[in-house]
Amino acid sequence: MTESAQLKPGALIRQTIESLRSGRAFTSEERKKGLRLLSDYECWLPYLDLLQHAPKEGKSSEPELLTSTIESIRVHNIHLGHRDEAVKLCKKMLSGSGLTFEDFLVKVLPEIIEDGHYHQEVNFCRKIADSFSSSSCKIRCLEHIALLYDKRIHNENALSETYEKILARDPKNVRALRYFKVLHTQTGDWEEVTKTLKMLLLSVQYPEEGYRVAQELAGVLLYQLQEPNQAIQLLERYCAKSPLDTSTIQYDAYASLKNWAGCLKVLKRCLESVSEDNMKAILWFRMGQLYKQLDRKGEALDSFRSAADLWPQFLEPLEEAIHLHLDSKNWVQLEDTLGMLCDRVRGEEYLKKINQLKKIVGSELRHGT
Repeated sequence: MTESAQLKPGALIRQTIESLRSGRAFTSEERKKGLRLLSDYECWLPYLDLLQHAPKEGKSSEPELLTSTIESIRVHNIHLGHRDEAVKLCKKMLSGSGLTFEDFLVKVLPEIIEDGHYHQEVNFCRKIADSFSSSSCKIRCLEHIALLYDKRIHNENALSETYEKILARDPKNVRALRYFKVLHTQTGDWEEVTKTLKMLLLSVQYPEEGYRVAQELAGVLLYQLQEPNQAIQLLERYCAKSPLDTSTIQYDAYASLKNWAGCLKVLKRCLESVSEDNMKAILWFRMGQLYKQLDRKGEALDSFRSAADLWPQFLEPLEEAIHLHLDSKNWVQLEDTLGMLCDRVRGEEYLKKINQLKKIVGSELRHGT
């Protein structure tokens, strides 16, 4: 083809096609020039024929054969619209090359599907998904299809069907389980949410993920299914070392069971992680209320006093202590507590009532009752 350099493109194309028909071997350089010429003038059928011809120097290497196959798929799919032929070639390539899905996604798919043609991409991937050699690659291909339905095509029915196929192959597939968890949550099917979260808990790879899933599952068990015992057992088993704060769920679970000792246990743990005095005061106050509920008045009074000492502007602990002193007719302690409250109160009407109560208590003390 050296003297052909002076010929016009049409003559060059005819000469290349005649050489192909005659079965003449092409050197690597001739083959490269011929492919460029046929491509420039969109002569796709002879272009495909030339792609199949090995160079004169000998058999093509595996990477060269793979590149030629990808190019053939591209031409069939994009330029000739031969979708079925493109799929057929792709299936053959995947079954013989051992390509992983990640390699296919990076090296092949951008070459054979035009950018933005998402419907064509998803249809192509659906047809070749089972041609990958490993089950993990087949699942990754289905996950990519699901991603396209979710983010690009926005077809909820097809998305759901794809994730169902994934779960049929891999019941512990985290992406599919998360999808169905959200779907069942949106429809309020809490039994299915619970089943899905339980499967997720067995499927996640890292402890941090397990902590989050267990906490969410405990919340569903408690607030949606009214199963506080299950919620407590779950948190104790899976979240003992969790950095996430599960105290609200645990407290509410114990409270729904009227297990005040359990509530106290949660609040005591919270005290260890709180640094602000006002937050500690609130915790001591709530502990005092629980001790009162358990008829442990001495511990209740100690808790109310701790709360009042930590946050002087917080008056409720002193008020609770006053009620306890009144019930037990402990006039000395009552007078002391009223004095503390009097020093901290700002409202005139409230102060007036406290002073009146102090007078009554003083009278009781003078009479020795």
